[in-house]
Amino acid sequence: MTATSTYRPDHTNIEDSFKKQVGLRELEKHSDLLSKIRAALDNHGFEDFYINARIDTYFQKKDPLTETIERAKAYVESGASGIFVPGLRNDEDIQAIAAQVNAPLNVLSLPGHKLPEAS
Repeated sequence: MTATSTYRPDHTNIEDSFKKQVGLRELEKHSDLLSKIRAALDNHGFEDFYINARIDTYFQKKDPLTETIERAKAYVESGASGIFVPGLRNDEDIQAIAAQVNAPLNVLSLPGHKLPEAS
């Protein structure tokens, strides 16, 4: 008798930072990677697979808001289902990104940090 698994993954996080060095992948190259991942998933019956594009600008840039929004829009246009911006804690930045990017925004909740009220 053999056991078979019915587990079917339904999401992944794809980061835009390098693992072994400081820096972010080029926007165009990372967007192309996301497009290829989305196309492969869709072509193999995983149309509902959730790609969470992790944007590490708040860990690596001094003034990250503008670049974060630019990357988020590009990643969503390339097939990301949502975005995750670790290190994002400023209420105004959270609201600006949420207002300008047409996808769910995931943030990391930290002790003592109160998120803004939903509008």
